[in-house]
Amino acid sequence: MISLGKANVRRILFVAVLLSCGMLVGWAESWEQIRQASSGISTVQAGFVQRKHLKILSRPLISEGRFYFRSPDALRWEYLSPVRSVLLLSQGNVKRYIQQNNQLVEDRHGSAQVMKFILPEIAAWSRGRFDSSPTFAAVLKPGSKTRILMTPKDKSLSAMIQAVEITLSEKPGRIELVRIIESDEAYTEIEFKNIRTNSRIDDVLFRAG
Repeated sequence: MISLGKANVRRILFVAVLLSCGMLVGWAESWEQIRQASSGISTVQAGFVQRKHLKILSRPLISEGRFYFRSPDALRWEYLSPVRSVLLLSQGNVKRYIQQNNQLVEDRHGSAQVMKFILPEIAAWSRGRFDSSPTFAAVLKPGSKTRILMTPKDKSLSAMIQAVEITLSEKPGRIELVRIIESDEAYTEIEFKNIRTNSRIDDVLFRAG
């Protein structure tokens, strides 16, 4: 049996830590790296906390829920509190359902317009496709935490969304925080938690109910 000695063991552990940190920090230094890190992800599911900040309010409005994504473009965004509602993305179309009399019914009044624009983007982001959006121009900002700044290409959309700031997780292929800047007096932060990838998601979750 070969004895490495305590000094050598410490060196090996130190190098291993450096390598593992490098793998975590360096996964999102270019668009190509982001796409490669996300290419093996077929499903994503997570909880989220959404905080809407308004200048006229002393405290943000808080909603909580879960989201489910299955490649290439099936997505369920479900608010569980304070009021249950569901947004479903399928084949590029977004429909919203609200709870009435213990069942979900389709909302045909055009509510949640901001999220209807953002949902198709989240599906693309879950596949690592930030720089190919037809709606937003993307700028990559590498650092200790990589951020991506998305700005609307169409001036008419700027009246609703000025910019979107995305903070990537240290774990490859994952998003930590999305900040939607709607105006100088309003912005929304969505923080993701308990993220799971490549777990089976039942078809029923991509239908209203």
